[in-house]
Amino acid sequence: MSLAMEVGRLAAEQVDRELLPRVSAVGVEVGDRAGVVIDALEFCLQAVLTEPPFDDARPVLERCRGDVLRLAWIDVEDGIEDGDGDRDGTAAVADGGGNGPSPLGDAPLPSEAGPPRGAGDGSRADSNQGKGVR
Repeated sequence: MSLAMEVGRLAAEQVDRELLPRVSAVGVEVGDRAGVVIDALEFCLQAVLTEPPFDDARPVLERCRGDVLRLAWIDVEDGIEDGDGDRDGTAAVADGGGNGPSPLGDAPLPSEAGPPRGAGDGSRADSNQGKGVR
């Protein structure tokens, strides 16, 4: 759920506040080695995108290769029809080439950063030793 909440927060940062209720879809690229259960992320992201400040946006998870986890695009219904009668409001967030910093921010995502500090080094067990926890 925390990854979905972070995607929602970052999507909200990319769109003007008054347009947030008109976000209709959020695209996220998820790599096959990102360490993410795609169905779980999609379920949680659906819950995040149907609550304020969003109205009823849908998640679109795009599977790709590698350890990528990136906010790729946001579709905002602007109410303006283009020449073919369709609404045109999709905004790309990523650089498209997969190069450069992640649009999800400068901090690495869990899939990029490796295990959290102290994971697997016994430090948690040491901190719980006096509490009768193993």
